[in-house]
Amino acid sequence: RYLLLVNHLARAGMELQLMHLARGLAGLGHEVTIGCIEVRTDVADLQRDGVRIIELSGKSKPCAWNQASSTCG
Repeated sequence: RYLLLVNHLARAGMELQLMHLARGLAGLGHEVTIGCIEVRTDVADLQRDGVRIIELSGKSKPCAWNQASSTCG
């Protein structure tokens, strides 16, 4: 089980490498979650590949990213 943390999830630089790592670990059968403050990109492909995405905030409890509404919930 892996929890990978990043400030913002976007398709650039380090964040992109984190997404590749998450996808690879999930492909090997591991349970993988990416935790971030804000999702700034489409994550449907990651979710399809078995990676869970959660947004973390100091104001509320962590919640799972909802692709359909582009919100946390």
